[in-house]
Amino acid sequence: KVTKAQQGRAAGLVKTPHFLAMPICVMLVQPFVKQYGEVIAMKAVAVIGLVMFVAMLVRMLTSGRAQAPAPAE
Repeated sequence: KVTKAQQGRAAGLVKTPHFLAMPICVMLVQPFVKQYGEVIAMKAVAVIGLVMFVAMLVRMLTSGRAQAPAPAE
């Protein structure tokens, strides 16, 4: 729980990575775009997104399964 006095700071800490993600990604992808072209860079981003989606889907499907309790002796 966050007190009322700390809510602004907590909201800032949550929003900061989202606002910083775009410029950081642009800086990381720019050399790749210059070397291989825009189309290949877009395809690479699409593949990364697809891999992340599949990984999270598998994680969601497997994390919901509870293991059966061990039989009591």
